[in-house]
Amino acid sequence: DGLNDGEEIKTYETDPLKEDTDGDGLNDGDEIKTYETDPLNDDYDGDGLKDGDEVLEYRTDPLKEDTDEDGLKDGEEVLQHKTDPLDGDTDGLGSRGHRAWCARSDRSDLFGGSLDFRRRAAARRPDVLGP
Repeated sequence: DGLNDGEEIKTYETDPLKEDTDGDGLNDGDEIKTYETDPLNDDYDGDGLKDGDEVLEYRTDPLKEDTDEDGLKDGEEVLQHKTDPLDGDTDGLGSRGHRAWCARSDRSDLFGGSLDFRRRAAARRPDVLGP
């Protein structure tokens, strides 16, 4: 894994018998020397994705919980919303497109008819939705 036994035991407290002590898909040496993540923590930034998945599969930053800085953790985007964690505007519409989408109706049908989407969204993000 790129670390000698003495480093693993005395310096990093990793397991010299395992290439990947935390089981995240990155070997201990790469975590320390290349990616600067913690070989004892499988999700260094706490975003819900293992460090190995961030580096090898999604190409996100294992040191930042929100690689594209859109307000959603990388794990939320990949696992829950199915949006692109590398693109803060997956649909490409930008705030203008979002404002037009909201203006077409109150979108309460998406939430079982129980809330006015436009009103609630405008209260949360007046900078995006405007008056």
